[in-house]
Amino acid sequence: MIYEYIFLAFIIALFKKGSITKFLETNLTHQPIILLSVFIQIGTMMLYNRVTFIEQTFSFWIIGSYLILIYAVWKNFHLPGFKIFFTGLILNFLAIVTNGGRMPVSIEAIETIGLGDRIQELGEGYRKHQFLTENTNLSFLTDVIPIVQPFVYWQMVASVGDLLVTAGLCWFIYKRVTKDPIQNHS
Repeated sequence: MIYEYIFLAFIIALFKKGSITKFLETNLTHQPIILLSVFIQIGTMMLYNRVTFIEQTFSFWIIGSYLILIYAVWKNFHLPGFKIFFTGLILNFLAIVTNGGRMPVSIEAIETIGLGDRIQELGEGYRKHQFLTENTNLSFLTDVIPIVQPFVYWQMVASVGDLLVTAGLCWFIYKRVTKDPIQNHS
């Protein structure tokens, strides 16, 4: 995800007479499931190379966390931006699941953003990523888009799914922070 854009959407919404209170009133459902998915991914990545069981079942945990998140996002289709978020999530899930539970990333894109020194780390199967090769399935859905300054503060490689997830979350944040107060029709 492109965190700078999510933060920017929030700031713009506040300048458009939005408020944090309006955002907190959002009727987001399945929050514990969303948090569970995030904790599974973060925990799995933190424990990788530390706990043999996690390393051996890494793909299972990543795919499982995506399935949990897909369910929770689907249950929130009523919210603005969640259909876009869902589409991006599905595209990332397809790229990951068809490539053994890891997101392939383009070496050329990594070099374009100036992180060529991290290629060795990636080649060792570092966490959620692996090299994009001629055998990669659905390569057009993988991390192949180099995003450089001035578009982001931290240069990165993204997928089409990442861009859609970011767009959906930005729209959700903007619409929730600027939403009209609920009218009481007594």
